Parts: sequence; structure tokens; C-alpha cells
Amino acid sequence: MKTLLTISITLLSLQAFSQSSDSTSAKTNSYRYSPTASQAGGQGKLSFKGEKQKQVIIKDNIIFTTYNLQLTPHESEMLDLEVMESNALVKRDTAILKKLWVRDFTEDDKPENKILHVGGNPIPYYTYVSRSIEKFTDMGDIVFTSGTETSQKLRRDGSLEEMIKVEFFHTWTRKYGVWKITTKTHSDPLK
Repeated sequence: MKTLLTISITLLSLQAFSQSSDSTSAKTNSYRYSPTASQAGGQGKLSFKGEKQKQVIIKDNIIFTTYNLQLTPHESEMLDLEVMESNALVKRDTAILKKLWVRDFTEDDKPENKILHVGGNPIPYYTYVSRSIEKFTDMGDIVFTSGTETSQKLRRDGSLEEMIKVEFFHTWTRKYGVWKITTKTHSDPLK
């Protein structure tokens, strides 16, 4: 019986570390991390409390937390869209952002956060944008993602601003088969 339990646990852990065929692409790598029992605070013993195990998926600059063994189709699609949006912010790619945003969210900045834009592009010069999606709520044609975002901007004089971390909330809405961000909010910088 003990051997059967050991084999079952080994098979489950192997499945948790495997990647599905849709979790990788030619451009980006995706990694899966599952905390071991000792990392989860179990003093090296496995605990079966009926709780789902947290899975952490890392793709480009996005960390996605899920409680499923593999991403659902909506989770996978939202992860790809969040990666695309954050990469577009760093590259200042307004064409991609116009496809992903329902309106211009750069106008939402507080007056003290607005900068003088050169060439009509209202996107700040980000040197780094990373997100950790900690909550994902799927309601069919509406999906809510929230968590923390870390970013760093380049000043006009060429120096770097301090790295800031904020809480974010995105509402993704699908209309005619196309997903767009309809709500994009963030908190004041976390300390």
C-alpha cells in the first residue's frame, strides 16, 4: 500500500511539472512551478486537506497563479494578452495597444504623473514592466485579472526612475470574438 501511494504521488508530481502543447511558442518560453510540501510549510510531509495546489506559470514578464493543473483556455488566452499588452507598453507600440484597449488609458494619469510626450506618443518610456496575476475571475465574455505590477520608467534626462510596485485591476471584455481591456486601474505605489 505504501509503495502504491509513493508511485501515485510521483506520477502526480510529474504531471504537475509537465507542459501542455499550448503553453509554449516559438517566441516565448513558459515555465511551471509548484511549491513542494516543505516550501509550502509542511515540514517535508505531504498534506491532503482537500485544498487545491497553487500552480505558478511564468511567461515572459508575467507571473500567472492558478489552482488548475494546467491553464484553462481562457487563462491561457488572457496570459498571452497580458504578455502582449505589457510588451507593447515597454516597446511603446501604440498599434498593439489600440487593438487591446477599448480607449486611451494614458489620459487617466494624475496630472503630476503626466510627462511631456515627444512625437505625439503618450506612452511613457518604460524600461521594465512585470505583472503578477494573482486573481483571475472568468465570467464568460468578461474576465477580471488583478495582482501587482512592477515598472520602471526612463526620465527625459536619461536617468531611471525608482522601480515602483502597484496593485492593478483589469477588466477584459470579449465582443465579436475580440478581447479588449475595458477597465484598467492601479493603486498608488506600494511601500
